[in-house]
Amino acid sequence: MWGGTCTEDSAWASTPAAGKWHLPVYQDFHAFDLSGATRVLEWIGDKGDVPCLALKNHSSSWNSGAQPRGTQPLFWELEGLLVTCSNFMPRQHYISLMKKDLDLFHPSVQGCIPMAEEFVFALGDLAECLDPAVVQNLSSTLSQLILLLFPGILVAGYESLKKNEILHLILPLRLSVKENQGLFPERDFKVRHGGFSDRSVFDLKYVPDTRLLVTSGLPGCYLQVWQVAEDSDVIKAVSTIDVHEKEGRLWPRMAIFSSAAPGVLHGARLSSLKVVDLESQKTTYSSGISDDELLSSLQVLDADTFAFCCTSGRLGLVDTRQKWTPSENFRPGSGSAGGRWCAEAGGRGPGPSIASLGSDGQLCLLDPRDLCQPVSLVQCPVSMPSPDPELLRVTWAPGLDNCLAISGFDGTVQVYDVTSWGGMGRQVEPLFTHKGHIFLDGNGMDTAPLVTTHTWHPCKPRTLLSAASDASLHVWDWVDLHAAR
Repeated sequence: MWGGTCTEDSAWASTPAAGKWHLPVYQDFHAFDLSGATRVLEWIGDKGDVPCLALKNHSSSWNSGAQPRGTQPLFWELEGLLVTCSNFMPRQHYISLMKKDLDLFHPSVQGCIPMAEEFVFALGDLAECLDPAVVQNLSSTLSQLILLLFPGILVAGYESLKKNEILHLILPLRLSVKENQGLFPERDFKVRHGGFSDRSVFDLKYVPDTRLLVTSGLPGCYLQVWQVAEDSDVIKAVSTIDVHEKEGRLWPRMAIFSSAAPGVLHGARLSSLKVVDLESQKTTYSSGISDDELLSSLQVLDADTFAFCCTSGRLGLVDTRQKWTPSENFRPGSGSAGGRWCAEAGGRGPGPSIASLGSDGQLCLLDPRDLCQPVSLVQCPVSMPSPDPELLRVTWAPGLDNCLAISGFDGTVQVYDVTSWGGMGRQVEPLFTHKGHIFLDGNGMDTAPLVTTHTWHPCKPRTLLSAASDASLHVWDWVDLHAAR
């Protein structure tokens, strides 16, 4: 079901500064082969920024005294971080392990665990400490919680007229730790769960703090709800959500409202936008309008607010506590007629926090407080207009200020620093361009694969994952050569 190859530590790529090939330009690089191409790279599990082991003696409070002999400073420092978090972290986010479970841990960690009868761990901290080789042999308690213990990704095939795999892949241990802690024996993804869809999967969303997934694709007359089994390695379909889409060629865009009662935001057009309670399948919000503009992306911003982007470039922010009165623009900028657009909110640092990408390579930055006045509109150096605008993607880096990435034009992913951008119509150059999907293809530039999607690692600031139409999956940690000067 899964095959993988891996290359690490350095690889060829080009940078705009010199226009030449340089080695190395990656801090880390992994290349894998999926059994089929994917348009989905969805993170699953704990994505919090608490990356390492924290220990607590079962009979005492969080220890903040002197460092015990034999305990590495890294573990002790992060234990202190959890002291400040423990006041508001729910009790179910912890798990107790008896001393007999010590063999579950990676050998490099075992010698650093103080001898006590029982320890309490924060769920997300075990990812880099449990030895992946023993995952299949975990106790039943840990098996039920493995979805939360290990950060991983979900991928899904999108080919028509065939069954497509949906896979939950555990990242190699090296990619689960925040800091580089040397060599690890496991260098490949591990399939933790899998299932088959009878239709193309164009989008997939994980419902946080559950074992549920929701998929959308063609035919687009319904969404499918899946459950990751607790007692096996199966991802199974459990229900569908009817979307009443009249045109079979359209498929609903999706986003998840995460709460005690999760809701699915979905729609192919503005007129069909609604939020459906995942358990009762009752509609809790709908746009209630007759506007049939096509949607390209949806994004939940908080418990009550979501953003939409239409294929025309129209953007809006919607408060579900009110009737349909979005704060919106109607045009991303001059000279954009006829193009297709997608958008993402979430920029870190001062400045605009919404980025909108056009199929001709125009990139528009906006302040959510005034969507009618773009902060800047620039032209990215794309090789051609996107051959498949459905694959356009712009993403903000969660761990870097004013940094974003774009893909969907060719076999590359371009990374930009938008700090100094301003004005309209200027040409910009990427900070870094990942050409690995072209370089490793071997068939030449004319037949190079098209990047189908990309995503940022939630904890490693300069690490991205990208997938391409040749079923390749890359994980790469890029080097900012401009900052190194």
